[in-house]
Amino acid sequence: MFGKPPHSIPLYIPGTSSIDACDSVLTSRDEVLTLLRKKLVGSWVYVKLQTYRQVSLSGTKYHKLSKRYYGPDLVLTKGGPIAYKLEFPLHSRIHNVFHLSLLKLHVGLPPDVINQILLESVGNHHLVAPLFVLDFQNQVIDDIPMRFVLVQ
Repeated sequence: MFGKPPHSIPLYIPGTSSIDACDSVLTSRDEVLTLLRKKLVGSWVYVKLQTYRQVSLSGTKYHKLSKRYYGPDLVLTKGGPIAYKLEFPLHSRIHNVFHLSLLKLHVGLPPDVINQILLESVGNHHLVAPLFVLDFQNQVIDDIPMRFVLVQ
Protein backbone atom coordinates (compact mmCIF):
# COMPACT_ATOMS: atom_id res chain seq x y z
CA MET A 1 0.00 0.00 0.00
CA PHE A 2 1.26 3.50 -0.86
CA GLY A 3 4.38 2.57 -2.80
CA LYS A 4 5.07 -0.76 -1.14
CA PRO A 5 4.70 -4.01 -3.06
CA PRO A 6 1.68 -6.15 -2.11
CA HIS A 7 2.04 -9.15 0.14
CA SER A 8 2.77 -12.35 -1.73
CA ILE A 9 0.57 -15.37 -1.20
CA PRO A 10 2.75 -18.47 -0.89
CA LEU A 11 1.85 -21.41 -3.10
CA TYR A 12 0.54 -24.48 -1.34
CA ILE A 13 2.09 -27.88 -1.99
CA PRO A 14 -0.76 -30.40 -2.07
CA GLY A 15 -0.61 -33.11 0.58
CA THR A 16 1.54 -31.22 3.10
CA SER A 17 -1.36 -30.68 5.50
CA SER A 18 -2.59 -33.54 7.67
CA ILE A 19 -6.14 -32.13 7.69
CA ASP A 20 -8.12 -33.03 4.56
CA ALA A 21 -10.46 -30.00 4.75
CA CYS A 22 -7.50 -27.61 4.98
CA ASP A 23 -5.78 -29.39 2.10
CA SER A 24 -8.84 -29.08 -0.18
CA VAL A 25 -9.38 -25.40 0.72
CA LEU A 26 -5.77 -24.48 0.01
CA THR A 27 -5.62 -26.38 -3.30
CA SER A 28 -8.87 -24.74 -4.44
CA ARG A 29 -7.44 -21.35 -3.39
CA ASP A 30 -4.38 -21.95 -5.58
CA GLU A 31 -6.62 -22.91 -8.52
CA VAL A 32 -8.64 -19.71 -8.10
CA LEU A 33 -5.46 -17.61 -7.94
CA THR A 34 -4.13 -19.14 -11.15
CA LEU A 35 -7.46 -18.44 -12.85
CA LEU A 36 -7.31 -14.81 -11.70
CA ARG A 37 -3.79 -14.48 -13.09
CA LYS A 38 -4.87 -15.99 -16.40
CA LYS A 39 -4.09 -13.71 -19.28
CA LEU A 40 -6.90 -12.46 -21.47
CA VAL A 41 -4.75 -12.42 -24.62
CA GLY A 42 -6.63 -14.13 -27.44
CA SER A 43 -10.05 -13.98 -25.77
CA TRP A 44 -13.09 -11.85 -26.58
CA VAL A 45 -14.08 -9.03 -24.23
CA TYR A 46 -16.67 -6.27 -24.04
CA VAL A 47 -15.50 -2.68 -23.46
CA LYS A 48 -17.33 -0.35 -21.08
CA LEU A 49 -17.49 3.13 -22.61
CA GLN A 50 -19.22 6.30 -21.48
CA THR A 51 -21.31 7.55 -24.39
CA TYR A 52 -21.65 11.06 -23.03
CA ARG A 53 -17.87 11.41 -23.28
CA GLN A 54 -17.52 9.57 -26.58
CA VAL A 55 -19.71 11.65 -28.87
CA SER A 56 -18.97 9.33 -31.77
CA LEU A 57 -20.71 6.49 -29.89
CA SER A 58 -23.88 8.14 -28.68
CA GLY A 59 -26.74 7.26 -30.95
CA THR A 60 -29.43 8.66 -28.71
CA LYS A 61 -29.90 11.76 -26.61
CA TYR A 62 -30.94 9.67 -23.61
CA HIS A 63 -27.64 8.56 -22.10
CA LYS A 64 -29.20 6.44 -19.37
CA LEU A 65 -30.81 4.21 -21.99
CA SER A 66 -27.75 3.84 -24.20
CA LYS A 67 -25.47 0.82 -24.34
CA ARG A 68 -22.78 0.49 -21.68
CA TYR A 69 -20.68 -2.32 -23.15
CA TYR A 70 -19.52 -2.45 -26.76
CA GLY A 71 -18.00 -5.33 -28.63
CA PRO A 72 -16.97 -8.08 -28.28
CA ASP A 73 -13.43 -7.30 -29.37
CA LEU A 74 -10.36 -9.51 -29.49
CA VAL A 75 -7.56 -8.91 -26.97
CA LEU A 76 -4.27 -8.58 -28.88
CA THR A 77 -1.59 -8.00 -26.26
CA LYS A 78 -1.11 -7.24 -22.61
CA GLY A 79 0.33 -3.75 -22.20
CA GLY A 80 1.41 -3.76 -18.59
CA PRO A 81 0.14 -5.37 -15.41
CA ILE A 82 -3.50 -4.26 -15.82
CA ALA A 83 -3.79 -2.83 -19.35
CA TYR A 84 -4.83 -4.68 -22.50
CA LYS A 85 -4.68 -3.71 -26.17
CA LEU A 86 -7.79 -4.57 -28.18
CA GLU A 87 -8.36 -5.08 -31.88
CA PHE A 88 -10.44 -2.17 -33.18
CA PRO A 89 -11.31 -1.23 -36.78
CA LEU A 90 -8.72 0.86 -38.64
CA HIS A 91 -11.04 3.88 -38.86
CA SER A 92 -11.49 3.86 -35.08
CA ARG A 93 -10.97 7.16 -33.30
CA ILE A 94 -10.84 5.57 -29.85
CA HIS A 95 -7.57 4.55 -28.22
CA ASN A 96 -7.36 0.75 -28.15
CA VAL A 97 -5.61 0.25 -24.77
CA PHE A 98 -7.96 -0.22 -21.81
CA HIS A 99 -7.71 -0.80 -18.07
CA LEU A 100 -8.74 -4.23 -16.87
CA SER A 101 -11.68 -2.80 -14.92
CA LEU A 102 -13.30 -1.57 -18.17
CA LEU A 103 -13.29 -5.04 -19.74
CA LYS A 104 -15.88 -7.77 -19.34
CA LEU A 105 -15.10 -11.29 -20.53
CA HIS A 106 -17.29 -12.72 -23.31
CA VAL A 107 -18.65 -16.11 -22.26
CA GLY A 108 -19.41 -18.69 -24.92
CA LEU A 109 -18.40 -19.20 -28.52
CA PRO A 110 -16.82 -16.34 -30.49
CA PRO A 111 -19.52 -14.31 -32.23
CA ASP A 112 -20.16 -14.66 -35.96
CA VAL A 113 -21.23 -11.05 -36.44
CA ILE A 114 -19.43 -8.52 -34.28
CA ASN A 115 -21.37 -5.44 -33.16
CA GLN A 116 -18.89 -2.84 -34.39
CA ILE A 117 -18.64 0.61 -32.93
CA LEU A 118 -19.75 3.32 -35.34
CA LEU A 119 -16.87 5.73 -35.24
CA GLU A 120 -17.59 8.06 -38.12
CA SER A 121 -17.36 11.62 -36.90
CA VAL A 122 -15.78 14.91 -37.84
CA GLY A 123 -14.67 17.31 -35.14
CA ASN A 124 -16.15 15.03 -32.46
CA HIS A 125 -19.65 15.34 -34.00
CA HIS A 126 -21.74 12.76 -35.84
CA LEU A 127 -21.73 12.62 -39.61
CA VAL A 128 -25.31 13.30 -40.66
CA ALA A 129 -26.37 13.07 -44.29
CA PRO A 130 -29.56 14.98 -45.22
CA LEU A 131 -32.16 13.34 -47.43
CA PHE A 132 -32.65 16.39 -49.64
CA VAL A 133 -32.65 20.21 -49.52
CA LEU A 134 -36.11 21.70 -48.99
CA ASP A 135 -35.28 25.41 -49.22
CA PHE A 136 -32.41 27.87 -48.92
CA GLN A 137 -32.11 31.56 -48.14
CA ASN A 138 -29.28 34.10 -48.51
CA GLN A 139 -28.87 36.71 -45.78
CA VAL A 140 -26.26 39.30 -44.82
CA ILE A 141 -25.48 39.34 -41.09
CA ASP A 142 -22.86 41.82 -39.79
CA ASP A 143 -21.69 42.48 -43.36
CA ILE A 144 -21.02 38.76 -43.87
CA PRO A 145 -23.06 36.98 -46.55
CA MET A 146 -24.49 33.71 -45.24
CA ARG A 147 -26.58 30.95 -46.80
CA PHE A 148 -29.16 29.16 -44.65
CA VAL A 149 -30.35 25.77 -45.84
CA LEU A 150 -33.46 23.85 -44.76
CA VAL A 151 -32.91 20.11 -45.10
CA GLN A 152 -34.86 16.98 -44.34
